[in-house]
Amino acid sequence: MATNTLSKLLKKKKLTGEEVGKIILIDMVNDHLGKPTLSKVEKDAYVDALVDNKDIRTYNDYLSLYRFLGSMILDYESTSRAYAVCALEVIRQISEIKTAENAYFIASLQPRILTKKDYDVALSEARDIVKTFKWGVVDILQKELEEHAKLFTESKETPYKYYFDEAKKQSAKGLPAEERHLFVYSEDHKKDLSKFDLLVDFFDVYTERETEIKGIELEFKKDFPALTQAILDKYSKFEGLEHLANLSDTDFINDELVDFETAYRLDILDARSLYDTPILEHKGYTLDSGIAIIDETTWQLKTQDLNIKNGTYYYRLGGLIERHLAENVLASSEIKSSIHRAKKQLMLNAKYLQSFEYILEKMAEITGVKEILVYKKEDGSEALNAIKGMVNDLLIFRRGLMLNEGKQDELSSELKALLNPNFTIEELKPDAEDIQHLEKIIEEAQSDGKAVMAIANYLLGVSL
Repeated sequence: MATNTLSKLLKKKKLTGEEVGKIILIDMVNDHLGKPTLSKVEKDAYVDALVDNKDIRTYNDYLSLYRFLGSMILDYESTSRAYAVCALEVIRQISEIKTAENAYFIASLQPRILTKKDYDVALSEARDIVKTFKWGVVDILQKELEEHAKLFTESKETPYKYYFDEAKKQSAKGLPAEERHLFVYSEDHKKDLSKFDLLVDFFDVYTERETEIKGIELEFKKDFPALTQAILDKYSKFEGLEHLANLSDTDFINDELVDFETAYRLDILDARSLYDTPILEHKGYTLDSGIAIIDETTWQLKTQDLNIKNGTYYYRLGGLIERHLAENVLASSEIKSSIHRAKKQLMLNAKYLQSFEYILEKMAEITGVKEILVYKKEDGSEALNAIKGMVNDLLIFRRGLMLNEGKQDELSSELKALLNPNFTIEELKPDAEDIQHLEKIIEEAQSDGKAVMAIANYLLGVSL
């Protein structure tokens, strides 16, 4: 079926050379779409009907455009496929690194394997830190409220039941702590908060550590004087804590009122659990996934003794995985060269895509045959954005598992700089200077065909 433009042209009794030229271009598009309009005999008849020399010259000009377009489309499609192949190669390279880094991350989530020597060192260092701990009134209040507010809500026995019952009866409206609570828990705006709600969320609304308001704990003392004194009276009965019974405001906000030795002896403020089972660190990283201790002597009888260097156990993830970890990628001139080549080819093909697109658009504008825009390809943005997204999402995570590890942030920054294509599709399109020059070429061209081919020669560096 002919397009509207073609239908109008075919209804004319006498056609010019330009009109016959447009007919063959539009028919070319229809043939591409699987809907050919004219037979060869019909097209030849229109051409044979041209008798004026000017019409014949103009038609021949369009015939050269017809041939040029056929040749350009093949190159355009070939470039589009080449760009897709380059994009897949870059994605493959990123995926290999991502797979390796994911393997490292998964290993880091498992209990950390330590030799007995390293475990003893880590335990000693952790306990030395715990011994320096000191606590203040705010820590006592938080500990008591967390434990006993939970007992109260579960209808279990607590020495503070009277104070909690009273707090539940009293509205929190108008208290500064209510405003802070609503700021943190915006979903509670429709609720009528009681003062007990503020007790439950003590840390969020009454501690300097969370609110960053100096001396905020004194506000709690003002809002809950009887409860505050009851808690301090309980603790002041412990040997060594008698001074808690009558504190000045300065002492009330002092966070060094109870030392470790006292807390450990009295078994309060979790001091014993903090000391007996401390959170360990190894090579500067917190071992929050647990630990597994191996016997060095027994282990060295196995083939895995290569994992142990100078008394420290190091993980081995396998040759292919380790080859694509960030440290090894950045140290490998072979891998880096491969990445640079792939990115360079990606950018080169992307630039050609923009040039082909511009030529096609200009050809449609010059000839008035908008139908040829059906040959336009995706400009490469989709694949480029996908690649950049993969690079940005790449997670580099280090926890001292491997020998000679780099710093996490530095590795991430360097690796992303290596992998990220350093161009945008927009900057590869003809710029203002190019367009000005091309407009001059069009203006000076002797015919439409010569104008289009001069544009192609300028942008692609070849005559198609």
